[in-house]
Amino acid sequence: MNIIIRNEIPSDYKKTEYMTLRSFWNLHGPGCNEHYLVRILRESEAYLPQLSRVAECDGQIVGAIFYSKAKVVDSRSGRTHEVITFGPLCVEPLLRDRGIGARLLKETIPLAKNAGCPGIVIFGEPDYYPKHGFKTCDHFGITTSGGENFDAFMAYPLDEKKFASIHGAFYEDKLFEKGDDTAAVKKMTAEFPYHKPLSLTCQWLHKERLGEICEVSGNEYVIQFWESKISARLKESWKADEPLPKTGDYVTFEHRPGGVSRIISVCEET
Repeated sequence: MNIIIRNEIPSDYKKTEYMTLRSFWNLHGPGCNEHYLVRILRESEAYLPQLSRVAECDGQIVGAIFYSKAKVVDSRSGRTHEVITFGPLCVEPLLRDRGIGARLLKETIPLAKNAGCPGIVIFGEPDYYPKHGFKTCDHFGITTSGGENFDAFMAYPLDEKKFASIHGAFYEDKLFEKGDDTAAVKKMTAEFPYHKPLSLTCQWLHKERLGEICEVSGNEYVIQFWESKISARLKESWKADEPLPKTGDYVTFEHRPGGVSRIISVCEET
């Protein structure tokens, strides 16, 4: 793949938003709101377009990372420390695990460092970001605004000396609270092709993808995954007493580009 990392321009906006929707749709719950956050982030004073980038392949937007201002407040000293965060970081669903997210990080972290930012604090997948140098925030004396620490709460020092003096509670910009505006999210989502919000027994999804069985022929299956149809078979460890997928079932699957994908499980709606 010939991936180009570049600044986003206005003509990209709707393409980037739809790619973001596809990236997160039904991943952590029914539907998503990340595409809405991208739109309102661009309009916010907290947005850092000089650090944010999109990934382009063959004229299509296939990834994006959005940076914004954040802060760490030390209640003991009364000091407020300026830091940055990013999110969403998203990749076109069929192109995950192809290094696009890593490219976006590799190109933008030096930009943030050169801009004089002391460090990055994020909420993200704990199986992914430590591979790129992130550590849990308990290593740095930083908690969430509620005083918590957990595996998905991580930081990346850009200036080791400055970041070592930053302790306290982390706060994103208040714009992220607007992601809970379900009416606004629903209105924006209606601008794009309809896809069913699903509440499933198999959420949250990480490495697996979610698709719908559209064809069955013996041991051969075809999965509808967005606009693509993907050939698949059952995983090798499928148990004899497990129900077989049928047309219309939603399944998680391991995507194998250039080969036959593997169905991991059948999901039930809740």
